[in-house]
Amino acid sequence: MTPSSIGQTWMPRTGLCPAIHSLAEIRDQLPQSLIRISVQQWVIDYEFQPFGRIRCGSAQAPWRARPPFVLHLYAPETVIWEDTQGPSGPRHSAWILFTGGEETGLRRLIHPMAGYARVLDESGELGRVFLETARIAAEWGEPGFWLAQAQLHRAIHLLHTAEHVEAETWRVREHAHGRGAGGPQAELVRNVDDLLRRNLGGRLWLRDVARRLHVSESTLSHRYTALTGESPKAAFIRLKVAQARLLLLKGTPVKTVAAQLGFSSPFHFSRCFRQATGTPPRAFQRAGSL
Repeated sequence: MTPSSIGQTWMPRTGLCPAIHSLAEIRDQLPQSLIRISVQQWVIDYEFQPFGRIRCGSAQAPWRARPPFVLHLYAPETVIWEDTQGPSGPRHSAWILFTGGEETGLRRLIHPMAGYARVLDESGELGRVFLETARIAAEWGEPGFWLAQAQLHRAIHLLHTAEHVEAETWRVREHAHGRGAGGPQAELVRNVDDLLRRNLGGRLWLRDVARRLHVSESTLSHRYTALTGESPKAAFIRLKVAQARLLLLKGTPVKTVAAQLGFSSPFHFSRCFRQATGTPPRAFQRAGSL
């Protein structure tokens, strides 16, 4: 992964609530550190790769792993500890700081004992909010405030429509996975996503998807990647891994999961699953049953 970072802080807008304050996206090697962070604004914090573990609220709180495709929501004055002293690896993280979370009702998501909210983003929709906001920050800087503000509103909508799973954990609802506003580009992405989801049990070649949507392979790949921040192949693997996690947590044997999701072998499945989550499927299944 090529080391890179994007950062932008926007000028405050008097009377605007909620209002985005800043965005950061980091792509680098995983740092080896143990740090304490005191949150001063509302924060939505997203991991695209496994990122160590965190504890929230007090030094006696239990540690919790930070798997990929999971968002954390923190209110102002929250204290967080981040521990990344384990195995090294790639880092891809993003976070948005904003004001007005209280006024928009986000406090209801935060568990009083855990001190934060944890949101499972199996469709990747919240992740795309961060990627799009980072693109806006990189291309527009300060003049891109209102475009970035629109992405904050999109994230708040997804948080408010999330379903409660247990304790501090929520899940983005499937009906909320549409990518952005209407138009032919967004329609293409939705059509690709639909085809990928309907074929999770097998192999789906890019040429087949392109033929069904009446575009060339290069056009499909370029447009989809530009709009979503990932290739169709990467999206297909991500969706397969998300489904695999659900099957594994239900107790489905690893060999059966590999076969049901169209992997060529259990070894191929295990390799893809570990690359995506940082954990072998059997270890993930054992941890989920504790």
